[in-house]
Amino acid sequence: MLEWLAGHPDFYRELADGPVLSPVLRPPVSAARLQQLVVAPPSSGAKVNLDDRDDPRVRFFKTDFVRRDAENRRLGRLGEEWALEFERRRLHDVEKRPDLAKRVEWIADTRGDGAGYDIASFESDERPRLVEVKTTGAGKEFPFMVTANEVRVSAREQERYHLYRVFEFGRDPRLYVLTGDLAKACRLEPTQFRARP
Repeated sequence: MLEWLAGHPDFYRELADGPVLSPVLRPPVSAARLQQLVVAPPSSGAKVNLDDRDDPRVRFFKTDFVRRDAENRRLGRLGEEWALEFERRRLHDVEKRPDLAKRVEWIADTRGDGAGYDIASFESDERPRLVEVKTTGAGKEFPFMVTANEVRVSAREQERYHLYRVFEFGRDPRLYVLTGDLAKACRLEPTQFRARP
């Protein structure tokens, strides 16, 4: 398999550029299936060996990081729009609180990044619900990136913090929810470091 992949370097590029992993339109939130859109989070998987980065089987490949970043931003924005509609429908249709549904705010769009969450929503009793959205065209088990700020805010706002992991976005979007402190809900692995000489 590794030899075949080494001989076909465009395999992953074509897959990543396809409509399943890189959709250009936001799918609708199905009002009829609203409660079926939420599924249980994945069960904890096998431990990841952080020394795999020294694995001699690692293959080099070229990546257009500017293009990939733009595609990830577009996917993230579409996912946030989808989650915003989901939140409004949840409050309006399920919780029977149309007054609160009108007050849901897309913080990442109206105020910008940096809050540590994307959407300011509500519980049915008017308590605040802070929603961070992570979107992928891949499956439920696919890992996601979180910022140090998102981890800090999730620890500080444990009672209100909800991470919505939207998956299979290009085919049949669904989500699972992780609540509270992300350091307790996830296995966090360092992928980048800020270095000062």
